[in-house]
Amino acid sequence: MAGIEALSTREAIQQTQEAKSAGAAAIMLTPPHVYDWDSRTNPEFAVQYFHDIAKAVEIPITIFHYPAAVTSGYTPDTAVRIAREVDNVTAVKVASGANIRRYEQVLRGMRALPRHVSVLATSSLFQHFVTGGDGALTGFANFARTSAATCSKRSATASSTRRAGCTRSIGRSKRRSTRRPTFTSIALQSGRLFRRLDG
Repeated sequence: MAGIEALSTREAIQQTQEAKSAGAAAIMLTPPHVYDWDSRTNPEFAVQYFHDIAKAVEIPITIFHYPAAVTSGYTPDTAVRIAREVDNVTAVKVASGANIRRYEQVLRGMRALPRHVSVLATSSLFQHFVTGGDGALTGFANFARTSAATCSKRSATASSTRRAGCTRSIGRSKRRSTRRPTFTSIALQSGRLFRRLDG
């Protein structure tokens, strides 16, 4: 799956064509980060953007759904409308953080469609899997692959306590990886690396 992020429909179409030519089986389409976008008051902008790209390139699309409070975001109703009107949409990645209410609005809307559209979590895996999400498409899996895969597998069978523990563990890894390093931590890490290289 290729991630498509562009400032215009024309640029998004070009990136999608290039991704498909390079062998991508699907795309994750991020709405443009344009301040005039304001799809909260103009949802047709978001709908038309997805329509135009789907019409130009035949490829499965995952919607990257940001919350409406973000410049490139839109409401759960608009995400459902896009999935209903654009046949190429096969999944939605819901960037809801810990806002389980918004995630559940998207989930219920997608489940009401006449065809299956997968609902994927970005983070807060415990809440998403408990409500019946289909999986996860996360950036933090880049540095916590094993933990993310374990959480995903446990979601169907583990107790809620173990699932919550799994999510907390990933959260700790995520916070550690994004924490601003201090001079001391950089020096310690460098020392460890040099010792390993010296053997």
